[in-house]
Amino acid sequence: PFGAEIYKIVDGTFTKVADINWGGMAIQQGGQVWSGDGKFLSVLNGSSYVAFYRNNGDDSFTKIDAPFTIENTPDSHAWSKNGDFYVCSIGDAPYWRFFNVAADGTFTEITTGVPVLDAQPYEIAISQDDAHSAIAVSLNYNYGAVFKLSGETWTKIDPGTLGTGKGVSIHPDLSHFAFGCSG
Repeated sequence: PFGAEIYKIVDGTFTKVADINWGGMAIQQGGQVWSGDGKFLSVLNGSSYVAFYRNNGDDSFTKIDAPFTIENTPDSHAWSKNGDFYVCSIGDAPYWRFFNVAADGTFTEITTGVPVLDAQPYEIAISQDDAHSAIAVSLNYNYGAVFKLSGETWTKIDPGTLGTGKGVSIHPDLSHFAFGCSG
């Protein structure tokens, strides 16, 4: 089936607890991402749709009305550790969207201080320090970039030439950034 299946693991046994069926719409790679606190799950289908689910804490999930429409094939999305911040890629400038997320699942878009990229991020990673102090992106197979939050403004850090690939990850203590390379 097309969609996502959610499993609970107890003593090494996997038990399916939820089935998100989209009726013929495929999920893309990296399409399911949990918020760091486990309260929310976001799911991309790879064309123009993102769905959000709130974890009710009892192996059930409630679909949240999508707070926005994603334009032109979202490739990536990421949550903060504490679940109060969400970023997704979009197909048009500024090529990504930033949101504060309330505990009830209310999304508020952040538009002030968001940097404009020159390509759509293939993958996004958010630092897990609860201050969202860094975001790293791999851009359109061309290069990686790192942004640091200061107040309400994101500033690009220029660490020189970074990986040129499809993936990015930030070490929990911000001591290392890993960029996938494609050649």
